[in-house]
Amino acid sequence: MNIAKDSFFGEEANAHGQTSGFAKTSELSQPRSARDVPRNGAEPGTFSEYSARMIPELSRDQLKLRNNLLFAREQQGVRSVLITGTSEGVGVTAVATTLALGLSLDPRKRVLLIDANAKRPKLHKLFDLKSSHEMATEDTIGFFDMAVVNGIPNLRVIPIDGVPSGATFETKRFVAVLPALREAFDFMIIDAPPLTLNFEVLMLSLHLDGVMVVAEADRSRTDEIQEVLKELRRAGTNTLGLVLNRTSDDLPRVMRNWF
Repeated sequence: MNIAKDSFFGEEANAHGQTSGFAKTSELSQPRSARDVPRNGAEPGTFSEYSARMIPELSRDQLKLRNNLLFAREQQGVRSVLITGTSEGVGVTAVATTLALGLSLDPRKRVLLIDANAKRPKLHKLFDLKSSHEMATEDTIGFFDMAVVNGIPNLRVIPIDGVPSGATFETKRFVAVLPALREAFDFMIIDAPPLTLNFEVLMLSLHLDGVMVVAEADRSRTDEIQEVLKELRRAGTNTLGLVLNRTSDDLPRVMRNWF
């Protein structure tokens, strides 16, 4: 089976409900393992100063978070997790990244970290990844380009950069390649925008094994958290729980309501 290497992002609909077209590039054979997944333009990444600072912190709460996810895989078959927040700036990228790093500590686990935040992408900077010039055009952004992180051969990152103004996540195009991604990786961690700001996040969550909500201590309101959790449960998603960050730039310190 071949998978068309289409964009997963498109411009927002105009006043007449029309959207711009999608540029189709080369076809990519279905990967059989993480080793078979090509980089296709995204250069090998190295840890930035922020990433290096995160690694020593993985020995405590983040490893507990990872262990809970490993347990969820054994008990519920959870392999793909969408991480969203109650609002912008609560630390979703920090949680997603450290969770992916924690999972990749086991060299037998093939881990994929995906940046699905078109308006505020961060992974390409966090991992010092340089996007291919072919990744972005006037109307679309190539999204199936994977980067290898130096020092962690079993971790792949799908970064996004140079996103066209008004780009949105195209769930249907992502869902089309999910079977291949599930075959290639043991875990998929998706760094998503806040649920309250992007309806596509809710639609995407319906196709994944679980959702994790990130809130920030002393900032996120109780009613705001409850509303997000209620919306997810109303939609029928598998809500794994809430991660409470101390600050927006810090790592998760306190976990509540896990499973």
